[in-house]
Amino acid sequence: MPRNGTPGSEEAHSARDLPDSILPPRGNPQDVEATGDGTRRIFLVERFVPGGAVATAREHACEARVAAEAANRIQHVTTILLPDDESSFCLFRADSIQEVRLLNDRACLPYVRIVRAVTVSALPRA
Repeated sequence: MPRNGTPGSEEAHSARDLPDSILPPRGNPQDVEATGDGTRRIFLVERFVPGGAVATAREHACEARVAAEAANRIQHVTTILLPDDESSFCLFRADSIQEVRLLNDRACLPYVRIVRAVTVSALPRA
C-alpha cells in the first residue's frame, strides 16, 4: 500500500491506518529478543515514496537517522530507494521489531511494513 493510500491521493496515512490483515504480525516472539550473542537484529522498513523522489527518500532517511540517534539503542544502517517502484527500504539495527515500529511512529515517519531482515553475502569462490 502506498503511503498516500493510492497513487495520486493527497491525504497522507501511516501504517497505523492500514487494516491489520495486511500488516506484519505484532509481537512475534522471534522478533522480540536480540540474537543471543550480543548482536542486534536487522529490520527493514518499507516506505512509499511518491514519484520515486530522491528528496523525499533522503528526508525520510535523515529523519530516521536523527530519531535512531536520539533513541540510542537503534541504528539506522542505510536507505535504499527504488524510484521505479516508488518505494524505499530503510535498514535498522535494533533489539526488536517493536523498537523499530515505535521509533518510526514517534518520528511520524510513514511506512508500509516493518519486517525482520537478514543480510546475505556470496560465499568466496573455492
